[in-house]
Amino acid sequence: MDQNNTDKKLNIAIVQAFDKSIREYAEYSRLINALYAYQKGYTYISFEDDLVPVHVSTYYNKILAIQRVFQDSRNFDWVLYLDSDAAITNFSYNIEDILEKIVTDIPAPTGDENA
Repeated sequence: MDQNNTDKKLNIAIVQAFDKSIREYAEYSRLINALYAYQKGYTYISFEDDLVPVHVSTYYNKILAIQRVFQDSRNFDWVLYLDSDAAITNFSYNIEDILEKIVTDIPAPTGDENA
């Protein structure tokens, strides 16, 4: 990523949000992803209650969850949001390796973004 910061470990959060209506199956992915985060030294954050008012669709829980993580005092370098039914199944991958590939593939700004 940044040649000058190769010794600095990225502060990464893995985030999931779910409500009681899907708790039965979301609990499986929560446990798997929390274990992955623990093994890799990442922070796992799970929001397990409705974050939105009753009259608002629970699909907006993810937006409020991410917003709360951005406001967290731990200042994460990267936040990975996973849907409630998503589980990391291959623990041999590191998020940093994926980020390295993504950041390398993004073209550098030309300085003329309005063109």
